Amino acid sequence: DRPGLEHPALVEEIQRYYLNTLRMYIVNQLSASPRCSIVYGKILSILCELRTLGMQNSNMCISLKLKNRKLPPFLEEI
Repeated sequence: DRPGLEHPALVEEIQRYYLNTLRMYIVNQLSASPRCSIVYGKILSILCELRTLGMQNSNMCISLKLKNRKLPPFLEEI
């Protein structure tokens, strides 16, 4: 879902690895809790939201640069 990605299959495989690692961590930490799958779902939802916020931030910074506006120093590093 990212344009211009050179190795999407490799990225997908790495993502799957980290998702499985996260799931196993949650299962090990909350093994006695029936909320295990709920916690996993919430964390995935938050990760998706963070990705969206990151993309919005990048787009805003690019937009400001195109308008020749001065960015604050902490945003210039992005």
